[in-house]
Amino acid sequence: MAIEKKDTRTLDELGRIVIPKEIRAKLGWGERDTFLFHCTENNTLTLQLAEKYQNTTQSEISTAG
Repeated sequence: MAIEKKDTRTLDELGRIVIPKEIRAKLGWGERDTFLFHCTENNTLTLQLAEKYQNTTQSEISTAG
């Protein structure tokens, strides 16, 4: 599934960016979904929906290893 929209977003003072609503809807992402981050050596950031961790607290994820 390719999403053709390109946009520029600014990182706020807390390190957050907003993913546009139409992209979240197309990907089926909702509020409070949990994501895994992967950063490559060429500065590419990948987000993956962590279905395994949905409805789990951050401390439970950290200790799940």
